[in-house]
Amino acid sequence: MATAASSNITHSASKMKVIWSWQSNQEPWNEKQNKKWTRYSDLENTIIEEAYQNGEGQVQLAQYIIDFDSIVQINKSDKRKKRPLKRSVVEVEGHLREQRFFYPEKPIKSFESSNDDAMISAFIEKWISRYTGIAHYTNRKWPEIVEQAAKGILKESKVLNQEADGYAIANSLRKVKNKTEDEIIICAIRLYTAETFLYKLINSVLRENDTSKIDTLGAYCFLLHKQSRYNDQYQIVYRGANCTEAMINDYKQSVNKWIKWMGFTSTSRDRRQAEIFGNTLFVIELVGRYIHMSDISPISVFPDEQEVLLDAGTIFEVITGSQSTQLIKNQHLSKAATEQAAHESYLRSTPILNRLRVRASDHTTAASSSSCISSIQPGLTATTSKNKQIT
Repeated sequence: MATAASSNITHSASKMKVIWSWQSNQEPWNEKQNKKWTRYSDLENTIIEEAYQNGEGQVQLAQYIIDFDSIVQINKSDKRKKRPLKRSVVEVEGHLREQRFFYPEKPIKSFESSNDDAMISAFIEKWISRYTGIAHYTNRKWPEIVEQAAKGILKESKVLNQEADGYAIANSLRKVKNKTEDEIIICAIRLYTAETFLYKLINSVLRENDTSKIDTLGAYCFLLHKQSRYNDQYQIVYRGANCTEAMINDYKQSVNKWIKWMGFTSTSRDRRQAEIFGNTLFVIELVGRYIHMSDISPISVFPDEQEVLLDAGTIFEVITGSQSTQLIKNQHLSKAATEQAAHESYLRSTPILNRLRVRASDHTTAASSSSCISSIQPGLTATTSKNKQIT
C-alpha cells in the first residue's frame, strides 16, 4: 500500500486534491444528454488514486471494476454496463476533521475495575482471551486475524448501509493478510485514517464497551493496538473538544486522580489546528517509556493533520482544575517535562474557554510514586500497578 497519496487534503491552507467521478446521467454515452458526474466516496477515491499512481490496470470496488486503460467503470453484475470516468484536480480548504479530532471524551476513572491496571483496552483484552488460538503472542496467526477483521468490518458495514466502503476496507485488508506484520499494521492504520464509518464505529463501540461487537470488531481493534509503540521522548500533542459544563465539572472532580479514555484518541502536533473547533483544548503531555502511542502522519490518508494516535484505554492524571487552565498529566514529572511546561505557559492566554492539560500515564512505577501523589492530594492512595501487558 502506498505510504502517501497525492490526492489528500493536508493543511488548513488551500491544497490540491484529486477527485475521481463517474458519469451518472441516465444515458452516459448519449452526447445529447447533459453530463452529470458523481464523486466516489473518500475511501474509494483514495483507493482508485493509489492504484492509478501505482500503474495498475484495474482496481476492484464493491459493485464495480475501475478500468484505467479504457477510463471506464464496469458493472460487476453486467460487464456490458460501462460508464465513463473523470479524474479532476481541485483546490480545497483542509483542516482537522471535527468528528475525528474534537470528540468530547468523558473521563473514566481508571482503577475501579480489575482490568484497569492492564496496559491494554479491556475490549481488546476480551477479544484476545476469546481468540487465544490465533492471538496469543507465542503462536500468532496473522492471516486468520486479518480475515476475521475483514469479515467483521464488512458485516458491520452492511448494518450501517455503508457496504461500498466496507468492501473497500475488507478488500484492502485481504490484500495484505499474507504479508509481514509491519505491512499488515500499516494497512490497518491507513484505513483507520480514511474518512469512513470505520473510525467512528470503532470508537463508539470502545467508549460504550459494547462487547456484542467483539466478534466483528475485536480483531481490527487488535491490529490498531499493535500500531502503538513505546514513547521514549517528551512531547506535547493537542486535541480540541466541545465539552459540556457537566463534562468540565467531571474533569475538575478528577484533579490528581487517574482517568482513562476508552477509545483510540486522535491528537495532533499542530495546536492551531486543534483550536479550530470546540470550547476546550486538551494539552496532552506524553512522558514515560511505556505509553502506547504512534505518530501515524507518515502513513495517514491525511498526513498534514500531524496525527499522533494514542492507544485505546490510555491512562491520564488531571493536574489542575481551574476554568482557564484545567490540566491532566501522567504520573512521572521529569525535569525536561517541567521546563517544557513552563515554556508552554503562554497557552493560558489563548482565547479558548477551557484548557485541559493532560499527561499520558506511564504508571508502571505507581507504587514508588504514592508518597508524591499523597502530598498533592492528602488521603489519596496510589494503586500499585501489576504491570500487566499483553503483546
